[in-house]
Amino acid sequence: MLTSASRVLRLRLPSVVLFLAAGSVYAQKGGQATPKVVTFTINGQAGAVTPNGIDDDGVVTGSYTDAFGGGHGFVYYRGAAVTVDAPDPMMPLAGLSQVNNRLRAAGNYGDGWSTSLAGTFDIKKREWTTLPSVGDGTFDAASGVNDSGTVVVVSVSTDPSTGMPYMTSFVYRHGAYSPVVVPNDAVPFQIATAINNDGTVVGAYSDITGQLHGFVTHGSKSESVDGPAGVGWVNTAVNGINNHGDIVGTYRLNGRGHGFIRTHDGRYLTFDVANSDPKVETTLNAISDDGNITGYCAVLSQGAVAAFYALDALPTAKK
Repeated sequence: MLTSASRVLRLRLPSVVLFLAAGSVYAQKGGQATPKVVTFTINGQAGAVTPNGIDDDGVVTGSYTDAFGGGHGFVYYRGAAVTVDAPDPMMPLAGLSQVNNRLRAAGNYGDGWSTSLAGTFDIKKREWTTLPSVGDGTFDAASGVNDSGTVVVVSVSTDPSTGMPYMTSFVYRHGAYSPVVVPNDAVPFQIATAINNDGTVVGAYSDITGQLHGFVTHGSKSESVDGPAGVGWVNTAVNGINNHGDIVGTYRLNGRGHGFIRTHDGRYLTFDVANSDPKVETTLNAISDDGNITGYCAVLSQGAVAAFYALDALPTAKK
């Protein structure tokens, strides 16, 4: 499954989370963004949960791997979780990405080896809507959906001249696909991760050296996101955007992964769970209009991963 730029880059490490108990609440220390963070598990799977979307009410959507290696989507709200599986029993893998404020989530499902279909999932009706294939139809995943139902889709195809796979992104609107413009269209790795109501798309792309850069695209205009000038951020990815234009994502600095928020007026806030511990890496995957965020943190020395959310993490997001 493919549900965010950060998921492409990290290895899933389904170990027991030793440093945070499910449902624990604590305040961050030493960071610029200091909301209270709540960690959670899905069906007892602590280290195999990736939250990818959150709405204004605090509904979280994402993916998890069960004890047998099966992939599932989930919807989590106030301590209760619902598993989301593919509509076809022959498709054993499913996952959810961004959720909009109308309780529809983007996602994908597939057989795990040769096919992945993009779709959206209506949480109220518990129904999938499958989208037409794009690219060569080998692997499609819907990574974002806005309130009007416009969807961003990531597609993996094979270059017939080289036999090598490449990844591109598209916007699906009114029954038609259009390519997402990124700052460097020549590279073989472009992944759109979310879309807001004015059609702004965010994501990540690689340059010719393999370095990752975030991007924000509106129509034909696209900008790279690499953090504050002169600070030295590398491998930046933008994973989420809200309707005010606030974005969230991840970057690396001095060998450690960190989360970040960039407000609509251009201010950067770093976000680190257990900020004082250099072995803990943090990724932010989504932000709602009310400033709710979700993501995960990983303890490198233990191979453990914890999913979390924080309500009102960016109070100034509220209008």
